Amino acid sequence: MPNNFFYNAQVCRLSAASLSCLASITIAIMILRSDGGLASSPYRRIIFGLSIGDILQSLGIFLGPFASPIDTPNALWAEGNLHSCDAAGFILVFGGSMVPLYTFSLSLYFLLRVKYRMSRADFAKRVEWIIHTMIISFCLIGSGIILVTGSFNATRAGSLCAPVAYPLDCDTQTDLIGECTRGRNALIFFIVFYYLPSFLSFIGMIVCLGTLTQYVYAQEAKLRKATSAQNQDLTKSCCRWTKHRSGIVEDNDNEELCPQGQRIRRARENLRSFSRETLVQSGLYMFAFLTTYSFLFIWLFMSLSGAEDQRWTFLAISVTWPLGGLFNILVYTRPKVAVLKASYPTYPWILMLFTVVMAGGEVPDEIDLNPQEILSVDLSGVDAEEQAVVFPVSLPSDDGKEQKGWSVQPQDTTDESTRDTCTGNMTRSASHHDMNTMDQ
Repeated sequence: MPNNFFYNAQVCRLSAASLSCLASITIAIMILRSDGGLASSPYRRIIFGLSIGDILQSLGIFLGPFASPIDTPNALWAEGNLHSCDAAGFILVFGGSMVPLYTFSLSLYFLLRVKYRMSRADFAKRVEWIIHTMIISFCLIGSGIILVTGSFNATRAGSLCAPVAYPLDCDTQTDLIGECTRGRNALIFFIVFYYLPSFLSFIGMIVCLGTLTQYVYAQEAKLRKATSAQNQDLTKSCCRWTKHRSGIVEDNDNEELCPQGQRIRRARENLRSFSRETLVQSGLYMFAFLTTYSFLFIWLFMSLSGAEDQRWTFLAISVTWPLGGLFNILVYTRPKVAVLKASYPTYPWILMLFTVVMAGGEVPDEIDLNPQEILSVDLSGVDAEEQAVVFPVSLPSDDGKEQKGWSVQPQDTTDESTRDTCTGNMTRSASHHDMNTMDQ
């Protein structure tokens, strides 16, 4: 490959790595600045670990071209030696191995919280400490083994310091290049400690997301079937209801005048809205991971198959692989940005993102179940059996008491749609709120 191609690819890679590192640092600062900081929830601690991993990986990508030994063939910016290359490679693999494992931990967290009804306190006590211990230990041991075996070496044109044999390709073309002087088993270590965890994490994400999707839609089906009869009461009342852009449905008239069928319909609307929001958030984290790591696996398969010309995969890796932190901050801030955008539709999206970041990125971390608060429904007149029909999904609260229903932190909205259930007419209402008083 010509030197100008490597130059363009490395410029893209360094630029992307800088953006990703900045984004991950921003996420970490947002979490530390938020109310409660790291102690507030397991979700934030997992996101924090994911961000730290991406920061390290981005630094390894950025330092690689400069830390490569100065005598590396065709190296553009190499000014280092074996020790500097070892350090850059260690940072790269240690942080890069953390990213997929923490991304899988997010999927597992959503699944345990929603389907298996595990409270945040129970998750932290029974699962979270195991996750952090295993991830850090695995990444540290793997990176250490690669380091002590002399397997961190400069890749082609000194673009990275990574687990590769030296001289380059000596492990696959011994007759042509000769015996390896460093990193004879580097490719095996790279697969075991980097690619294999990434692949298994992706499989785990698919399983968790698929299980969560099946569970949520199964609960919706049960809810739809159980409340079909009660919904017939909607035609017998003239209650008015308001559906916010956030998905929350509220009554405008006296609650006592609304039949039970109306309340059940409102509960079902909220259940559908917030359960799907969980699926969307979990799915977006998995999509960000897939976008980041897809071309790495393509490059590995092509290399093992003996492909020679991989310029397009090299360029694709240079663009997508370092961008994990940027994708993560977009997913992490998405719920609050969506709320602000709905309240202030004329404001540009980038201003919404900047506002959320400066406010500490405070967003509903997860689905907390409390129907009295979010549905504005008085269920005191509904017996326990009927509540079980209305809210078939339940989770324990942090104090260990099981609560029925779904809720998230209340959000302000300015654009609402009000429907008269007798006439079907729509009316519009608007309210204005100070952006600085949003939930932070």
